[in-house]
Amino acid sequence: MLQVNSTPIGADLMFETYDSIIHIDIKTTTDSNPADFGGKIQIGQNQTSYRVNKTNRGNPYPFKASLPTFYSNGKICLTYIIQIIYNNDEDKPKIISLFSIPNGALYDTYGDCVNAGKHKKELNKLNSRGDIRFLYKDASKFENLNNKPSRIKVIYPDNPSVDILKKYLGIKKL
Repeated sequence: MLQVNSTPIGADLMFETYDSIIHIDIKTTTDSNPADFGGKIQIGQNQTSYRVNKTNRGNPYPFKASLPTFYSNGKICLTYIIQIIYNNDEDKPKIISLFSIPNGALYDTYGDCVNAGKHKKELNKLNSRGDIRFLYKDASKFENLNNKPSRIKVIYPDNPSVDILKKYLGIKKL
């Protein structure tokens, strides 16, 4: 059973299955703004269950995610980001990628795989910074699964070159 949900908090899209609630956010950026791609992606509090207290460089960075790791009905919270990188002068995007963001319950596996986000340094009403830049290049594999498959899927173009992977995703291979 798949049920579509609309919610004022959470993702652009949210689906409920028999054992999970899936959040999908869509991010777009131009290829002239490398702060928003190349191994990292900006994520707001309402878009993840991944909480941190410091960046991957060890700098204090209180970030309290708004999504739970598990909902009260026992369903796991799964978060995916679709990122579209484009050039304003071209008809086709440079790359469209899908990222699986680790559930906050996996902090012991992935650690502080974030950098500071775009929001102000002041803490918000949740005593938290408003966003993070998730470093998917540092958490690119499903570490707890056999064969450690990639958390990243390139949707477009088919069979991207190593140059495209390096330039837009900050990785050498999927």
